[in-house]
Amino acid sequence: NWEKEFIAENNRISLKINDPHKKETKSSSVSILSDDYQRIIVDKRNTVDELKGKLAEKFKLDVNNFLLRRGNARGVEIKDSTMTISGAHLFNGTTVHIEIGKPSRPGEYRLIFLLCEYADDDEDIISYNYTELFELPCDQDMKISDLKPILCKRAKEEKDLDLDPQLIRIGEKSGERLGRICKDGQKLRKMNLYDRKTIAIQRLSQPETLSADSVIVLVKCFDTIRWTLSNFQEIVVDRNEVLDYFAERLEEKFGIPKAHIEATRTVAVYSFSKLDLLEQQWYKVHNSSYKLTDGPWYLSVDGVMFIIRDNRVKIRALTNKEKQDMSGDNWKSVSPLHYGSSHSHYRYERPKERALKINVKKREKDGEKNGDENDNSNGNGSGSGNGNGKAKDESTENDDERIIEPIC
Repeated sequence: NWEKEFIAENNRISLKINDPHKKETKSSSVSILSDDYQRIIVDKRNTVDELKGKLAEKFKLDVNNFLLRRGNARGVEIKDSTMTISGAHLFNGTTVHIEIGKPSRPGEYRLIFLLCEYADDDEDIISYNYTELFELPCDQDMKISDLKPILCKRAKEEKDLDLDPQLIRIGEKSGERLGRICKDGQKLRKMNLYDRKTIAIQRLSQPETLSADSVIVLVKCFDTIRWTLSNFQEIVVDRNEVLDYFAERLEEKFGIPKAHIEATRTVAVYSFSKLDLLEQQWYKVHNSSYKLTDGPWYLSVDGVMFIIRDNRVKIRALTNKEKQDMSGDNWKSVSPLHYGSSHSHYRYERPKERALKINVKKREKDGEKNGDENDNSNGNGSGSGNGNGKAKDESTENDDERIIEPIC
């Protein structure tokens, strides 16, 4: 029947498909096929399941042992196999990438898990080393407490890495730092999941119990005479507690009487310099009824760095050479992050202020201006009636040159 054939032809599309048996050359951000894609003709009214069946037959694959990505190897996984091909946003000429592995189900996300460790190579900042472990599809409704044993088992199988579910914490990788820590009772969906999101696994020296209101802060102690910072200490606080409670925890960790502790919060843990302490505002934490979530710190996330000092010892003034040694280029950077080998950070310092030069001219009086216009109308040809342009010269001589110094 020509009508059926016409409708079928109208629904046929061509898709570009890779050969999953051929090796791929992988770079840091893309995956490049060794050969060109092949083309297959399909009916866009068919389901993704039917497309997978056709591909399994063509490439001799188990239909339950491969997944499809829209675009390329970094594209979005097509999870709902009951959708039609057009419903999965596959159109004529679209590239479909076949990847060997267990496909995700609706509600699951393929997450990349990293081992996160503190890097102890800079006195000022707190930085991290990351090692990529594996990729794992995870249900968004899974609890963190249920996920930890699965991660430990997978780390042993994939990397021969011994992890204890009681001695790890799970957190979001936020840029180059470790961000929000997920509590055991929370579900994965709290982490705003998307495919290939990086999740950090951090080893602990002892078990910890975190409530829904617990926040982990990083604290260093400032030696105001030597101008050095101590190694950081992790402190678990309750975000709803008052600052006096925070002072007790600081006294516990650093041995400074809480009545003499002053603290300041750094803007960013990865771009902090000791020179910033010259401009920081210090606050007493003893006998304060303010909450940590109130001003001046508004604490709400994990990983914030605080600097504390003993206010019985005054801050020594720095020499010019010391300031020069602590400063440097406006932007300090190292090579980009490489999983498993190094880390990177940058530090920003404001450019030096320069004086601003402004020339100011005095405004002419209305009477003089009108007089000049009358003289010109009488044919004198000068601004003051004497024919030598004296008024103009006087105006120039009265120019006022001022140097305005910056306020800093």
